[in-house]
Amino acid sequence: MIKDDPELLATLARDMTRASELYKPTNYWSVYRKRLEPAIAKHGISRFRSLHEPLFMSFGVTHVPDVLVPEFAPMAYSHLRGLKRGVFEALRRSGLLRQLVSNHVDSHAYTLRALYNACFYLAAEEGREELMRVSDSCEGMPRDAFEPVGQTGARYTLSFLRYFLDYRWLASRVDFSNIQTILELGSGYGGQAEVILKLHPHIRYVICDIPPQIYVAEQYLKAVFPGQVTGYRETAGCDTVDPAGTGRITVLASWQLERLRTKVDMFWNSASFQEMEPEIVRKYAASCNGQCRSTSSSRSIPEDKLWRPGPAKSESFERPRSMTTSRRSMTRALRARRCGPNHERESPWQPGN
Repeated sequence: MIKDDPELLATLARDMTRASELYKPTNYWSVYRKRLEPAIAKHGISRFRSLHEPLFMSFGVTHVPDVLVPEFAPMAYSHLRGLKRGVFEALRRSGLLRQLVSNHVDSHAYTLRALYNACFYLAAEEGREELMRVSDSCEGMPRDAFEPVGQTGARYTLSFLRYFLDYRWLASRVDFSNIQTILELGSGYGGQAEVILKLHPHIRYVICDIPPQIYVAEQYLKAVFPGQVTGYRETAGCDTVDPAGTGRITVLASWQLERLRTKVDMFWNSASFQEMEPEIVRKYAASCNGQCRSTSSSRSIPEDKLWRPGPAKSESFERPRSMTTSRRSMTRALRARRCGPNHERESPWQPGN
């Protein structure tokens, strides 16, 4: 189970105030941070993947309609109240009203289960053997966890499938058998690290992010990989950090990036460079590329897929279109496969997208 550690979160927040401006939240993330920290203080993170809190989407948590299923009952009652009062009261007394509401909720849940299974089997087309070897830890109590039809003993979520597809995109370009160390900048809650480390036990993984995201990622990965995480408390006092001399997973706050002296084999960034001002991206990229032995990879998501809680960041940085895996894109891909080759270009998993 994920453990709350308010003292660690407070330490990260305090240390960030002393860091260089380069490593503090950019305009985009400063908006999120002001809202995320109170949300974490209020709810904790032991069940952060099940909360009715869209803010957690900002670092990779799935937020899908099934979290709203409990709300459909009052919603259905509200719609039915449009009936004449006598009809409404008659339905209520007879028990038919309860049945109508129940049918409404059950129908919605059935549709979601069908969607989840479609997403799973679409993801399996990209790498069935590997997908069968791993599953979501379900730490954080995700509300969208499901067991695919025809599979037993393994549970998945849409966020886990998305991270798996990101991994498959990487695997089509990188031979992971030759990769010993990975540096991920912008690790979110640790979902990508979970997928890669479960599939490749030989790899050492360094995650780097700003708080409170790095706090959530550290606590999440400690729950998924107990005893294998060297956390911020252990690295904060180090002048240099060598992943080979730490646990399998090393946690770095953004301002510690320059302390990573040992070369890593691969640098990975997904959908966070586009959330920074261009000059910040250039500095991060130069630093990470200098620490990377051979392979660098970075991906972004289309502008229209971004979810913002407030004022948008600068539009001066062009964001390339790339492969994404959302419920909408998965459904579109399923439709494309049914409609024929003329629609294949809509698939979110075509190389080069």
